[in-house]
Amino acid sequence: MCMHLGGIIIECLLKSYIVKKYKIKKIKDLNYWYDIESVDELMNLSNVTGNIYKEKKTLKNPKHDFVKALKQLNQYDTMSDEMTDKLDFINNPLGEDKNTFIDLRYIHEDDMSENEFTKWFQDFIALRNWLENHQYIIEEVSGGDE
Repeated sequence: MCMHLGGIIIECLLKSYIVKKYKIKKIKDLNYWYDIESVDELMNLSNVTGNIYKEKKTLKNPKHDFVKALKQLNQYDTMSDEMTDKLDFINNPLGEDKNTFIDLRYIHEDDMSENEFTKWFQDFIALRNWLENHQYIIEEVSGGDE
């Protein structure tokens, strides 16, 4: 459960940076995120269809995808190979196909060796620190689409 919650902490931290950077004010169907200008524009339109919502989006929700979130923040390519390895391990510590931190809600830390859990915890702290230390850079880099 700890690794599941740790992944959620990283996800929420990344999303908080995205919301602040792009001034996100509204979401639609959990998929599309809009800044205030887009919201105002949509509010002034009549007969808004799904295509218009998609067209006017500021960003698409990265959901549980750390890499997509970091790319939206223009930070993924700035990460060292060592840090991307840590990111990958936190995202999928069991190394199984299609299992991410989200799937770990049903797995107890006792199901992993002490060494595996220690590595996960050290990587989690290192990534969290990296993100917090790069917060000012993330906020200064101008926004773009997805």
